[in-house]
Amino acid sequence: MLRLFLSLVIATLLCSSAKAESFMVMQFSDNVRIVLSPEKCKVAGYRAAAQKVNGDFLKGCWSGKEDIITIKWESGDFSDFPSEAFNPEDIGEI
Repeated sequence: MLRLFLSLVIATLLCSSAKAESFMVMQFSDNVRIVLSPEKCKVAGYRAAAQKVNGDFLKGCWSGKEDIITIKWESGDFSDFPSEAFNPEDIGEI
């Protein structure tokens, strides 16, 4: 499943328009979405962000193992989500 997820990320990036970048997105709650970016983190993994509708956000780095996406947040916490919860979406920068 992880290979399918990563293949979707790569395919989505190849098909993205010049104006918008493609990301994998999960609507976590009414006010928060989790965004996975294909950009590498400085430490390890790839960039992630939890974005609130009021503009607040929390940065993190994600990696995948089997069917689970693990996000290590800059606050020191971590979250695990099923990879199938994320869908490709064109959005602005995170």
